[in-house]
Amino acid sequence: MYRETADSVQGLLDRAYPDLGWFCNTVGYGITYGGTDVLSQVEVSYSIVAALIAIDAPRQIAWHLANAQHGGASFEEAKAAREIAMRVAEASGVTWSGEVPEATVVEKH
Repeated sequence: MYRETADSVQGLLDRAYPDLGWFCNTVGYGITYGGTDVLSQVEVSYSIVAALIAIDAPRQIAWHLANAQHGGASFEEAKAAREIAMRVAEASGVTWSGEVPEATVVEKH
């Protein structure tokens, strides 16, 4: 999912808090991302984008919008998933401290 950014993301997690890297690998990535028999990688990315929008985590939102496209979503689909999550969050009373990243076109290799 993280492709060429995997090592830098892992390093960021490891530096943020001693157990965060382990927790993310074991619980977050292992359990959450590992359930591809239930949801596709794209569906998992959309779910994560919605959760990140609800908790105002802009840096991670941009990453996971890109991850959806790396998993096979089109730019238009990623953009639509963001818009739906924004509308639901706003209707639920969520406010943001700054701008919520837009989906950007991701070059697919």
